[in-house]
Amino acid sequence: MKNKKDSILKITFSNWQKDNASRIGAALAYYAVFSLAPLLLILIGVSRIFFVQDAARENLLVQLEKIISPAGRQVAETILSNATTLTIKGGTTATVIGVVIVLIGAMAVFRQIYNALDTIWRTSISRRHGHIKAFLIKNLISLVMIIAAGVLLVSSFIISAIISGIASNPTIHFPAVFWESINTIISFLVITLVFAITVKMLSAVKLKWAHIWLGALTTSFFFILGKFGFGLYLMLTNLGSAYGAAGALIIFLFWVFYSAQIFLFGVELVKAKSQA
Repeated sequence: MKNKKDSILKITFSNWQKDNASRIGAALAYYAVFSLAPLLLILIGVSRIFFVQDAARENLLVQLEKIISPAGRQVAETILSNATTLTIKGGTTATVIGVVIVLIGAMAVFRQIYNALDTIWRTSISRRHGHIKAFLIKNLISLVMIIAAGVLLVSSFIISAIISGIASNPTIHFPAVFWESINTIISFLVITLVFAITVKMLSAVKLKWAHIWLGALTTSFFFILGKFGFGLYLMLTNLGSAYGAAGALIIFLFWVFYSAQIFLFGVELVKAKSQA
């Protein structure tokens, strides 16, 4: 059993190098940054179905801070503030055009994930279906992924609200570290589920869930570990102050790049597991 695990890890690292996963991850991070603004607007829109606008905004920012970092929240807060200003000044035509642009921008990162998975799996939807049909399929699946992300986010809001309600109950006495641990576990489960659904839906090959979960759990573990490690590093080095006003953005870019690398490593692990 140990030799088999060692073999899977060796295959994973070997494929990582052969597929130039670090370069693909850099491209994925680039698209993720530019898709952030439209994704945030869509998620806010979905959240407003269940919460008032201010509550939806605050819940989203709180979740981003938990899952990403305080720097991620700061960047998102700036984006949402600027986007709100633009929406207020725009008319009906501008709003319609804006909605279309927002959808196109939000789907860009999922299309890039699709392309990254095609590279790793050595597949090409364009060769099978033609460029036009492949383009439509990619965008349709990307739209479904955005909706799924919205549903997961709202679910996370509701769970967090329930936990906050329980924690504020004066008859229940647990230390703060207990509730922090609960939030960390929830983040771990959400990230695991997001990875599993993304790889299952966007991969052009048929995958068994049993093969996906190993990569999903590994990715989620290193994501959470990286979050704490990154936070500790920032406290010790004060990296953000070295870049002045752009410090939060630079920190966020570093985090997105790391996340992209971890995601692709997880995909390579799924590939190695499925082919073992």
